[in-house]
Amino acid sequence: IDATVFRHVLDAAGAPIAQLDGPPAAGDAPTGDWRRGDVIVDHVTIPLPAGAAFAEHVEFGLYTPVDGARLPATGADGRLPNDAVRIRIPVTSGS
Repeated sequence: IDATVFRHVLDAAGAPIAQLDGPPAAGDAPTGDWRRGDVIVDHVTIPLPAGAAFAEHVEFGLYTPVDGARLPATGADGRLPNDAVRIRIPVTSGS
């Protein structure tokens, strides 16, 4: 079963303000075809709702669409919280 990518935009408190779920690379790179060492580029635009607070993080990971179970996500120190990779959005002056 091919996995689905979840992408969550979070505010400063860690609350989700927007999300986009779907197949990797708009369906052009199903996870069943992935091999060790593959690099998958997944460009997406996640619209923020009107009046949304500042987005501070994006988190993403994979889940199986049949049961919604997240696939384990691990880092150098072991399993990641919520089985998700979290990236801080850099803030530049004027943003």
